[in-house]
Amino acid sequence: MLKSPTGGQGDLGDDARRIRFERAFKFEAIRIWKTSRRSARKVAEQLGISAPTLYAWGRELRNGAEEIAPKLYLRDLEKEIIRLNEENRRLQQHCEILKKTLRILAEPAVDVSVTT
Repeated sequence: MLKSPTGGQGDLGDDARRIRFERAFKFEAIRIWKTSRRSARKVAEQLGISAPTLYAWGRELRNGAEEIAPKLYLRDLEKEIIRLNEENRRLQQHCEILKKTLRILAEPAVDVSVTT
């Protein structure tokens, strides 16, 4: 999950109630909103901010997104590669198990009857 305000407390400006969020948090909030197919209100509520704040961040970051986007995009791609590699390894193991099972089932039946 995202860390919200800077240092957990935020930078207090003229208004003691105002919290300043880091640029990376703002960008990540916008990315979550745009990729989640959920309303701005629901995403904002989950993040502890208001929907108008989320809209304002979208406008604010539209111009500066080029700086942060590649880093976050690469991080997401790296996570996806790791996940796919793990899934590939697991599927290869399943394939090997199935091959062994097929070999066992394809062996001719052995007569194990005992004659006395």
